[in-house]
Amino acid sequence: MHLVPTGRRIRVAMYVGALSMLLLGAFVYIFHMPRASYSGPLPPLSTEEVRIRDRLLVHVQTLAGRIGERNLWHYPALLAAADYIEGTFVQLGYRPGNETYESGGKPVRNIIAEKPGNVIPEEIILVGAHYDS
Repeated sequence: MHLVPTGRRIRVAMYVGALSMLLLGAFVYIFHMPRASYSGPLPPLSTEEVRIRDRLLVHVQTLAGRIGERNLWHYPALLAAADYIEGTFVQLGYRPGNETYESGGKPVRNIIAEKPGNVIPEEIILVGAHYDS
């Protein structure tokens, strides 16, 4: 039985200690919450931001309020939400497409709307969202 650690044991202990400190530091850094995400009052909304806010409010009220819970157990509402979203894209000048597939024995669909880039034609920005609740 060795009472004094050998050189190799000391190096292993140092590596383990350094790795432990690194992992602890990474954990603290990743999960640290800032005290505030901004300082002071927010600036007033621009006219365009007010217009966007008001349009978003209408969409949220329609989907969450008028249509309500929407999923396979509330299938008619799920279809109504898809129709609403598709109709909104059409009003905005898009020609939405659908990818239909089966879930829980019922047809459901992904709604796809594409807007070609005007600054960089080959640029692709993909935005996705679930419309079930």
